[in-house]
Amino acid sequence: MFRSVGDGVRLIVLNVIAPVPDQWPTTMQARPLRAAAGAPAPNIAHAGRAPAGARGEILNAIDALHIRSGSELFTVHDVAAELERRGTRYALSTITTMITSHMCLDGPSPTQWPDLRRVDRGVYRRAQPDEKIRP
Repeated sequence: MFRSVGDGVRLIVLNVIAPVPDQWPTTMQARPLRAAAGAPAPNIAHAGRAPAGARGEILNAIDALHIRSGSELFTVHDVAAELERRGTRYALSTITTMITSHMCLDGPSPTQWPDLRRVDRGVYRRAQPDEKIRP
């Protein structure tokens, strides 16, 4: 529901309910992703076969966050909360290490998968396919 609250300002009110188990998809493989209205389409760097394990769950959670928020930016906390909601089996420390190091082009050690780019302290986005590790 939209409600005008001033010149050029609208208030958006959402009635959010808890999902019935298995109501929301836990993987984005089965259908194409749709971004929020006016938002750029999500960058799907893992086209083809989706990765498995913690990396696959993290990428799927990032895609879901992007679709719901319309923003390509996210924090470790955002991803961890989404994975917790989905019932992940991975510990917070695993999720944090994967995002900040193994999957990040700007991580402290050589990256295993060039999936993410750090844009600010604690803020990340999906890396573009042509992005390289910064020296």
